[in-house]
Amino acid sequence: MLPNYRPISLTSIAGKAMEKIVVRRPNYYLETNGFIAKEQAGFRSSRSTNQHVALLSQCVKDSLDNNHVLTAVFIDLKSAYDNVWREYLLLKLSKLGIRANLFNWIKGFLCQRSFRVRYGSSLSKSKILKTGHPQGAVSSCSLFNIYINDLITKIKEIIGVKCLLYADDLVFCTVSKKVNAVKSIETKLSAALNALGVWCDTNNIEVNE
Repeated sequence: MLPNYRPISLTSIAGKAMEKIVVRRPNYYLETNGFIAKEQAGFRSSRSTNQHVALLSQCVKDSLDNNHVLTAVFIDLKSAYDNVWREYLLLKLSKLGIRANLFNWIKGFLCQRSFRVRYGSSLSKSKILKTGHPQGAVSSCSLFNIYINDLITKIKEIIGVKCLLYADDLVFCTVSKKVNAVKSIETKLSAALNALGVWCDTNNIEVNE
C-alpha cells in the first residue's frame, strides 16, 4: 500500500499575519451572535478539552449516583480537514452572513491551490487541490468549526443525546434508567449515528472506522 502524505501549506510570514487579521473578523462576528454551538470546544477563545472532560466526567458520576446507565460513542472523522467540500463551506459562510470582501478573500485563499511532490531530487507535476483546507494554515481550524457546526444542530434535535466536539473529534452520550436501558440506548444512539451518517454523506466526510 502506498503511503498517504498530507501536504502542509507553508505560507509566508506576511501571509500568516494576513490570515490572523482576516480570521478575527468572522470569529468575532460568529461568537458575538452565538452562531457557533457551545458544544464545540476546539480552537475557540476560553475553551479547551478540559471543559468537555469535566462535563463528561460529571455525567458519569451523576449516572452512578442515580443508578442509571450512561453509554457513550467516541467518533473520529477520517481526514476531515482534507475532505472539506469547499463549495459547500462557502455556501455555509454565505448563509451565516459572511459576504462581500471578506467572503471573496476566503474564497480566493481556499480555491485554486496547487501542490507538487518531491522525492529525492525528483519533482512531480503540479496538481490542483480540489477539496480540503490547507494543512497548517491559520484559518483552517476556524473554517472547519463553521463547516461542522450544523451537525451539532441536527444531533441536538434528538431528545436524550448529548453531543460534545473538539474540532473533528466528537462523542455522543445518553443516560437511561436501568429498566429497558438497552432498548432506550439503542434507539437514541442509533438515531444520532444515523443523523451523523446523513450529515457525512451530504458533506463529503467519512467516519474513521
